Amino acid sequence: MPPQRPRRSERGRGWRYAGLGMTPFVEKPLPVADTDPLVIQLEHFCAVLKSAATPIITVNNALQGLRAVETVRRFIDTGSTIALKDLN
Repeated sequence: MPPQRPRRSERGRGWRYAGLGMTPFVEKPLPVADTDPLVIQLEHFCAVLKSAATPIITVNNALQGLRAVETVRRFIDTGSTIALKDLN
């Protein structure tokens, strides 16, 4: 028998799992840094250029991310889809 996916409970605020009862949602505020993520990224990039830090991702990871962003941009502009195998 395939595993059952959790489903949202209609009687309460939570998820119901087959045979396990309901798991309630937990609501709590999360701390948010008062900084600009782009500034942090650029500061880290400059530190890498100065050999003061090591890269967090590889060049291949960065290239794949750029390809994904370009694919989304192309979809927004044209509405056409692209297969993941065609991202290379």
